[in-house]
Amino acid sequence: MNRNYWLDLCFDMMKDYVPKNVDVYDTDYEMRLKFTVICSHIESITSRYSCIYTNIVDQKIILYTHLCLSVGYNSIAAYDKAIKSAKEALLIQEKYFAKDEPLTATILNIIACAYKDKCEYDVALEWYDKVIHIRENTLGFEHLDIASVYNNVSLTYRNKGDYDQALECGQKSLLICENALGLEDSMTLAAYNTLALIYQSKGEYTSAMQWHLKSLTGSMKTLGEEHPATATSYNNIANVYQLLGEYEKSVSWYALALKIACKFYGESHPETALICDNIGVSYKCLGNYDMALNFCFQALKIREQLLGKNHSLTGITYNNIASIYQGKGNYIDAIEWYRKDLMICKRVLGEQHPSTATTYNNIASVYQECGEYEKSLKYCEKSISIYENSVGFHHPDLVPALSNAASIRRFQGEYTKALELYNRAKDITEKHLGIEHISMATLYSNIAGIYRIEHSFDEALKLYDKALDLTIKFFGKDHIEAATIYNNIAGVYQDQGKLNEALDWYDKDLYISEKALGTEHVATATTYYNIGTIFIHQKEFNKAIDWICRSVVVLSICELDNHPHMDLFNKTLRLCFEKSDLTGTDFESWYMERVETYPYWCVDSCIDGEKYD
Repeated sequence: MNRNYWLDLCFDMMKDYVPKNVDVYDTDYEMRLKFTVICSHIESITSRYSCIYTNIVDQKIILYTHLCLSVGYNSIAAYDKAIKSAKEALLIQEKYFAKDEPLTATILNIIACAYKDKCEYDVALEWYDKVIHIRENTLGFEHLDIASVYNNVSLTYRNKGDYDQALECGQKSLLICENALGLEDSMTLAAYNTLALIYQSKGEYTSAMQWHLKSLTGSMKTLGEEHPATATSYNNIANVYQLLGEYEKSVSWYALALKIACKFYGESHPETALICDNIGVSYKCLGNYDMALNFCFQALKIREQLLGKNHSLTGITYNNIASIYQGKGNYIDAIEWYRKDLMICKRVLGEQHPSTATTYNNIASVYQECGEYEKSLKYCEKSISIYENSVGFHHPDLVPALSNAASIRRFQGEYTKALELYNRAKDITEKHLGIEHISMATLYSNIAGIYRIEHSFDEALKLYDKALDLTIKFFGKDHIEAATIYNNIAGVYQDQGKLNEALDWYDKDLYISEKALGTEHVATATTYYNIGTIFIHQKEFNKAIDWICRSVVVLSICELDNHPHMDLFNKTLRLCFEKSDLTGTDFESWYMERVETYPYWCVDSCIDGEKYD
């Protein structure tokens, strides 16, 4: 048969546009951009070439091109197309070549990975089983390719929420790597990181930190202090500190990672953007919204420039920016940015992907804070439906959406429905994470909140005590999570009219909030306000006005004038002013003087009333 030389030329040129692998350090992103532009053309040429040339040599070329296409599609999150291309390669492999040779396993592995990334975990595990069967028969049980598959299977079980199976497979992978390569090879270090991520998902942060530190030690010794793998370890350690609520530490570790990333990749690279994004999240948690936005917008500039406005990683940055605006109380901006993320999730990952469900739930949380409960519930129920269809009815990812829906029902006064939803979330958490997991503390607190509303104060206090015991065991008694529970317990005593007991608990909250978050944070301002309301109930308006005024001043300093608490705080401040000994004084003049002399009129404690130095 005569060759079509134009087609041969086009086919030969494709190698300059198709990624050959997904680089762990993402140095191939320029190739991916080129691939994105002409991927449909490449697919068309491959299809035409396949129809014209049917000899074994040409079919082998077509097979490898389909493999490259599947890798390319997977790299741009086009998972359905990746699976289609890989299955085309599999058909050629099984028709023209051996069904049980290593290349078959490679194709099967690509398909399994694509299903994993699509969050179709059970389907992915079925394909991984086929990979393991072929590789064990052809390569033996101790081959490194087996370790690689077990590592992927481990991550699949982790994403599925089956942590025991994840650990078992992760340990198998690690054992093979250690026996074949030693303790400090890059594959062994990757296995350490996988185990760390599993423990992180289980909420066992001490164990996670140990494995991350082990990986860091190996990276620094084997690859050097300025290698990207070392930066990855710094970033992973920072992630754990972020989960522990130790945000200052997380920022410090992220800074180490960022320094290496900028030196190795440059300031305009996806890896640099990832770390900037993470730093932004930590600053948001610290209440430093300006710094948070600064880092997230740095990440956004890089991602939009290199990956485009429709890439899933760009969507993550949109989501983080939205959450910062939500924290500031700028709900219109928050919704706008969440919607940008939602459009990307739907376009790239599909309507039924868990990431799409997460964004729906985030939008629901904004509408809830705005008091638009019907809108909030609509988005929340959509989120739950997607989670149930994609990961099942009992997956841990469902818990935030169920809790959000319960909170909406609580605000709507539907306490029975709220309890049903909270209890469903609690059952899922107990099943996957156990009754000693820190997530149970949040659920105990949420359920206690319902009992508090219903004036079942003894039941509420019992659950708050359980939440506090878990929190102290996990974080310690001086952690900000403990402070939140101290505040809730104080509220129960306040509702019962036990004002002195309430003040004792608010004082514990105050000590920790100021220490952990600083005096100029919205959570600390809320505690100031709550203390002020105690003195209002005691008719001690001269004391109350100091605390209420402080809550207003702090929100203003934090540039949170649009925060939903501000209106309530201002109204209460004017009430105190009218009831205090300041009657007859001009309110505006008095308030401006307070702003100018802040914080010298503030007291340290709601118990002893000592002044700042």
